[in-house]
Amino acid sequence: MSRISQTIYAIPWASALVGSGVLIRARFYTLLHRLQPGHWLVLIVSLDFLLWLVARLLHPFLGLAGNQPISTVTSETGAAMTWMLIAAAYVLAFVKLRDAKRWKILVGAKMVGAGMNAVMSLIFLITCLFTGWPYTAAASLAWISVFPGIWFVAVFIMLVTVAVLDLRCRASRDWLHWLGVSVVVVANVLTFATFLRLLLPGRLL
Repeated sequence: MSRISQTIYAIPWASALVGSGVLIRARFYTLLHRLQPGHWLVLIVSLDFLLWLVARLLHPFLGLAGNQPISTVTSETGAAMTWMLIAAAYVLAFVKLRDAKRWKILVGAKMVGAGMNAVMSLIFLITCLFTGWPYTAAASLAWISVFPGIWFVAVFIMLVTVAVLDLRCRASRDWLHWLGVSVVVVANVLTFATFLRLLLPGRLL
């Protein structure tokens, strides 16, 4: 299931990388205020994927021969750093975006969500260091993870709503904007499917 999930996720990731390549080639990044909301989404998804890829490649070397507590500490350290960088990217997008207020609110909401995930990773990391075992930390912090999950659902609904409003208002958008929106929507749907697969394994087999 993990291999299948990664293969499916490769589709939006690859699409985001292609879109980022087009934006970089067109030198849109030299005038950040010209970037449309979907452009920012494409760039941030690409950044997220590249950070995940680096962490994936380094994990065998940082895991110290499969030692579970140490491996978890290094993994959560990488996750916290990744979420902090993603949150910083959304801060930049929020500051530089010149668009409808609804998109500013959405980008701000995604910035808060990334910040919440960074804080969650840091709390888990600190708890793991004090308890000495990741499963104890996970059990003691399970209730906190509800809040990022609720926020994730709310932001997803907000994204769909904002995109529909753009279509109804016939806002001037290019294909890269809609690529960014589509990539995030598909990635979120896949995340929902993963959560359901974990919660209801017997019914979804």
